[in-house]
Amino acid sequence: AFEVLGDYSDAAERVPQTGYSKAENLLASGNYDAAIEAFEVLGDYSDAAERVPQTSYSKAENLLALGKYQDAIIVFETLGDYNDAAEQIEPIKKKLEDIYLKMGLLITKDSNVDVSSTHTVALKSDGTVVATGRNNVGQCDIQNWKNIVAISAGGFHTVGLKSEGTVVAAGDNTYNQCNLQNWKDIVAISAGTYHTVGLKVDGTVVATGNKTSGECDVQNWGDIVAVSAGDGYTIGVKSNGTVVAVGSNRFGECNIQNWTNIVMVSAGYKHTVGLKQDGTVVTTNTNSVDQQSWTDIVAVSAGNGYIMGLKSNGTVVATGRNDYARCDVQDWTDIVAISAGDYHTVGLKSDGTVVATGSGEHNKCDVQDWADIQLPKK
Repeated sequence: AFEVLGDYSDAAERVPQTGYSKAENLLASGNYDAAIEAFEVLGDYSDAAERVPQTSYSKAENLLALGKYQDAIIVFETLGDYNDAAEQIEPIKKKLEDIYLKMGLLITKDSNVDVSSTHTVALKSDGTVVATGRNNVGQCDIQNWKNIVAISAGGFHTVGLKSEGTVVAAGDNTYNQCNLQNWKDIVAISAGTYHTVGLKVDGTVVATGNKTSGECDVQNWGDIVAVSAGDGYTIGVKSNGTVVAVGSNRFGECNIQNWTNIVMVSAGYKHTVGLKQDGTVVTTNTNSVDQQSWTDIVAVSAGNGYIMGLKSNGTVVATGRNDYARCDVQDWTDIVAISAGDYHTVGLKSDGTVVATGSGEHNKCDVQDWADIQLPKK
C-alpha cells in the first residue's frame, strides 16, 4: 500500500520500515526462512544485512533444540566464520554419535555383521566395511565407505549408517530402496529384501523401497527404539517394549500385537522373532521353529525358515530348517553377534574374526580371513 502511494507524504520511507517490521514479526513467530528472505530484500536498510546471519544463527539454534542435528549442522556450515558457527559443528556431530551409541548400537546388537540371500557384510573397527558373495548388481561395492557405524544387508543391496547420522547404499535400486541420500539424524538402519528402513533420533521412522505390501507405511510411527525390515514387512519396537508391524502378513509374520517386554526384534522371510527382557524368545509362525525352551538369550536373528539365538555365554542355538547345514552352530563359542540369512549363517567372535556355516554359493561364506571386525558396544 505504501508503495502505491509513491512520493505522497512519507510513504516511500514507510516501505522499508514496514518491511523491517514484517521481518521481525516473521522471526518472532519462528518462520526463520521467510524472515531471512524479508531481511535480504531490505538490502542495506538499517541493520537488515546484519540480521540475515543473525536470523540464520537463530534458525540453527532452534533446529538443534528440536533435535534436528543434521539440519542444524547444514545451517551452521552455511554461516561460515560468522560468530562461533564453525565451532558449533563438531560438538553437534559428537552429540549425534553419542546418541547413536546410546539409542542404536545398544539396542540393535547385530549391526556389525549381516547376511542376505546373496552376500555377507561386516563393519570393521576403523569404520570401513568388507563384503563377500554375489555382486551382480553392486551390492558388495562398499570398498570406499568410511566413517560407518552400522551396516545392514538387504536382498540385493547394502546400506551403511555414517557417524553423523546420514546413510549410504550400494546395489540394486529397482524399487528406490537405495534412495536415502537425503536421510538425516538416523540412529539405526535395516535393509529388507526390497526396502530400507531408518530409525530417527526422535523415535520416528523413515522407509524407502518397494511399497507393494505396505512395508513402507511407517510415517505415523513414533516412540520407536528399534526397527527390523523383513521380506515385504517392517517391525518396530516401542520404548514400552510393545511391537508394531506393517506390510505382508501372509505367513502371520506381523502377528505381534500381544508381545510385551521386547528388547530386540528380527524380521525374517516367513516369521518374526523377538527377544524378551528376561532372555526368553517369542516368534510368529511357530509351525516352522521351536524356541520355547531357550533361555539366557542376548540376541536373536531370523532367517529363511529358521532362527538363531545367541546365549550370554557366547554359544549359539538354532531351530528350523537345516538344509545346507545352516543351523550347524553347536560348536561355536565366544560369539558376540549373529546373523541368519536365507541359506547361510555367520557369527562374530570376541576376537573380531567371523565364522560361517551353510550354503557357500557365490563365496558368501568366505569370511575366514576377516579380522578386526567391530565388536558390539556394551
